[in-house]
Amino acid sequence: MESKEICEYLKNLKFKKCIIGGLSEEDVWKKIKKLDEMYQLELEKIKQEYNRGDK
Repeated sequence: MESKEICEYLKNLKFKKCIIGGLSEEDVWKKIKKLDEMYQLELEKIKQEYNRGDK
């Protein structure tokens, strides 16, 4: 996963709306979790590159 993929995810991110205004809280948390997973994968990749000496 690359940061470009994260940018694309954020650019295309849409939330489910509730009938009575606002957003679906469940959907928001689901997408925040996915974003966190994407960042964690990117962070692990960066750590591995750093430990190998890649810059």
